Amino acid sequence: MNDLTQDALASLRELPESLLNEIPILLVNRKGQTDDAYMRVKNITGFVEPDRNYQLGLGMFELTENTPEIKNVEPSSPLRCKVVGEWKQLITANEGEQAANILGDYGRFYLSEDTDNVEIPVSKATRGALSYYGCQLVRVGEFVRFGGDSALPVTITSVGRSYVDGYLMHPNLGAGAYLEVHNRPHFHMPLDNKTKGALILGKKRADDVIELSAFTIPLGYGVYTPPWVIHADSHLIGNYMVVFSRTEHYSTVLVRRQNNELASIRLTTATINNP
Repeated sequence: MNDLTQDALASLRELPESLLNEIPILLVNRKGQTDDAYMRVKNITGFVEPDRNYQLGLGMFELTENTPEIKNVEPSSPLRCKVVGEWKQLITANEGEQAANILGDYGRFYLSEDTDNVEIPVSKATRGALSYYGCQLVRVGEFVRFGGDSALPVTITSVGRSYVDGYLMHPNLGAGAYLEVHNRPHFHMPLDNKTKGALILGKKRADDVIELSAFTIPLGYGVYTPPWVIHADSHLIGNYMVVFSRTEHYSTVLVRRQNNELASIRLTTATINNP
């Protein structure tokens, strides 16, 4: 029998006031038209603060006053694709688009005329490949230091198998495939062996050229994504510990064809030649 007197809100009361005020926004609950088309925050288990050191556990962080040595990793060349298009900072969103983005309004990323969709190669996350994008692969027991300018909530987030097709790409629900950057970091960690999908990371190579890779995250590891790295976590599936927050300093762009039709982002295991 469940203990009705259990303090289920204990972790929420420990949040700083800035995060308490954001709870209605942070409790993401997006639902599609099928049972497995969803993204929802199941719990907020705590928070992390910028410029402090944390040791990673399975689904948790432990604050440490030690100053661990975080070694620099030599970047290696990951599987990636090159996408040509125009990143337009901000276009006023409609109501449906805003529901799919806790940050606010969207811009657009208009693909070149000869491109209808984006295919991103998937590979297993390694330290070197993530370092190419300025990110860090962290194993349980290792340390991470968060950047940014504010305390960040630690959440348990669940994504259904059909979230992309059944919600994000549905014309009356989500806004479509997207890419984004912002001034606060992320952390993503799988919580069981049923997780699937991949985290999308990118970088600008020129005004109209972006490189993109997709990485599966092995169990027992997490990925730290620092501020201002191009990313999308919409293609993860299952239960993850996710650190995220709302900020005014961001650019989220919907991927569109030249005629403004929705363009999809597809993950592929086929080898794509590195540019």
